[in-house]
Amino acid sequence: QLTQGRPVTDIAEQALSGGAIAIQLRVAPGDIETAERVHELCAATGALFVVEDRADIAAATKADGVRLPENGLPLDAARRVLTPWQIVGTSTSTSAEARASIAAGADYVAMDIADGFDALRTVGMHASRGGPPLIAYRGITTKNVSEVANAGADGFCVTTAVTESPNPQMAAEMLIAAFRQGI
Repeated sequence: QLTQGRPVTDIAEQALSGGAIAIQLRVAPGDIETAERVHELCAATGALFVVEDRADIAAATKADGVRLPENGLPLDAARRVLTPWQIVGTSTSTSAEARASIAAGADYVAMDIADGFDALRTVGMHASRGGPPLIAYRGITTKNVSEVANAGADGFCVTTAVTESPNPQMAAEMLIAAFRQGI
């Protein structure tokens, strides 16, 4: 819905060409074909392929993993559907939720930064070295992505900053460069 009428596979391919190291796909119910094609594109570049909110589709397509939404399928239930090598990430918006996800064994924690960077900083300060990566999401642009890095995120997840760009490859390149400047 956010691709300006362009195929999702084209956007994914351009983002990967721009340096994206992972693609998270919001899959329409039953759209296994798109998921499989995006997975192929990721595999060709060595990028991770993660399915959003659909452990069943992640299992069916042998995706690298799934990201669970807040108040969605519990992490332990997702692990029962997936193979042992598939990763499970969680979405959180508070430092307490992030700590709970880490304690439950999440492979990565996606922090919603819509309300600012305080929760991300708090979790980043208290997370153990070698713990799961902290990935910031929501409202990230080239204007604030270096701040995301400074707040302690190991990475970031964007949608419209790439999907709505007239040049998704260039958008990905610019975001990555700006993030690296903040490290």
